[in-house]
Amino acid sequence: MFNAHPAAAGVRTAVRTYNEAIFRETGIENIACIIENPTFDSFKAICAHEAVRLLLVTGGPGVVKAAMQTGKRAVCAGPGNPPVLVDDTGA
Repeated sequence: MFNAHPAAAGVRTAVRTYNEAIFRETGIENIACIIENPTFDSFKAICAHEAVRLLLVTGGPGVVKAAMQTGKRAVCAGPGNPPVLVDDTGA
C-alpha cells in the first residue's frame, strides 16, 4: 500500500506499470495499491489498520515521527532516502 506524497504523481503511474508487469508474469492482480488522493489522514488510517504490521516510510520529520509513534515496526528515512527492506533471499 502506497500513500505517496501528494506532489509525487508519477508514483501512481509506476504502481500501475508494476501491477501490469506482475499480472502478465503471475496472473496476480493489484499486488501494489496506492491512495489516489493521499493525505496525512489516509496515512494515519493505513498505520492504524490491524493488517498493517510493518511501515516503510520516507519523508519529513512529521511523517517519520508519526510512523515511529504507531507502536508498529517502522523502517524510516528522511526525504529522498528511501527505506529498503531486504529479506533473507537477498543474502
